[in-house]
Amino acid sequence: SHTLHSPQCSVIQGGKLSGTLYTIYTNEIPLLHKLMNTVHFDFVTQTPHCTHTGISHTTVNFVDDSTNLISSHNALHLTLYLTQFYTLLHAYYTINKLKINADKTELLITCKPHLRHLAHTVTMQAHNHTITPKDTTKILGAIINTRLTLTHHFNTLIQSINHRMHTLRHI
Repeated sequence: SHTLHSPQCSVIQGGKLSGTLYTIYTNEIPLLHKLMNTVHFDFVTQTPHCTHTGISHTTVNFVDDSTNLISSHNALHLTLYLTQFYTLLHAYYTINKLKINADKTELLITCKPHLRHLAHTVTMQAHNHTITPKDTTKILGAIINTRLTLTHHFNTLIQSINHRMHTLRHI
């Protein structure tokens, strides 16, 4: 093989160590939200922090997919928290020479049926992008909707199976 020259801080995608090295770089992300109400937020983001109360936050990582489960009873507080958390996350990624693809960042709001009218008021600023809530999102291959049912996912799966069965019948 020919030798490939790569930037000083990079990992070849699909390489044997790429998952391990990515995990080392991002090992602290599930704990990052704990900096939100501290002066450490100010230092990392170079912006003043706000005190967020009534927010519950859990982060789940699977290799390079990160899902944040954030809950609040107040739509305005949630909007502010989401924007500031994205600012913190972006600063952390920049410090570690990683990149967030804001085009792939999605927001799914779930709530009780009588509060659905408030769900569309929650947005998130991701630098130049305004992220608005979607009706469905894909998490690790499963399509989830705002009611937390897998109806769309099952319909897609059934459609795929029917197509394959049809193809097999013709063979």
